[in-house]
Amino acid sequence: RRFPVCMLLLTLSSPALLPRRAALDLAASAGITTLLPPLPAAAKAGTFANMDGSKSSMAAGDASNACLFAQPGSGICMVYESSEPKLYSTPDQRAALEKLRAAAEKLSGLGELIASSRWTAISQLLGGSRDLREAVGFLTDDDVSKKAAKKVFLDLDGVALGASKRDGKAAQLYFASYSRDMPELLKLLR
Repeated sequence: RRFPVCMLLLTLSSPALLPRRAALDLAASAGITTLLPPLPAAAKAGTFANMDGSKSSMAAGDASNACLFAQPGSGICMVYESSEPKLYSTPDQRAALEKLRAAAEKLSGLGELIASSRWTAISQLLGGSRDLREAVGFLTDDDVSKKAAKKVFLDLDGVALGASKRDGKAAQLYFASYSRDMPELLKLLR
């Protein structure tokens, strides 16, 4: 957009409105914009510029792959498809079963902890049983195994409640129920 000459003359004629240096800067910029011809657009209307410099250094992924997300308006690709293997495709059934067995082995020591009234250790052990819940989530796909898993988790919740109330009798009762239900769940998931 060109600077109107009448505006330039108005600002130069009234020194009270503009300091001398600012008036000279304004006059120089107005002169430059009127002398230079307008530059042609780098892209047609409605399309993106296709230049080598259009790849952003802030983009995620490998720039040699397909663009997954381009910034609206500029067309600069911000997310490229990764060359790395996918982190998650399908759950590994064997690894989940091993994780389940390891978690069940750790939880088998709950009986001794309950007998010795080590309530903090019981709470910590139950808090660390997230692997059990994660593995069961991957492995249960039919109603029978889901019901067996629900029984196991209810038993563990009962042990946690007994430990929080420091009630050894209730915790032992729920642990006995867990000790019966967990082997049944393992049989169903093989």
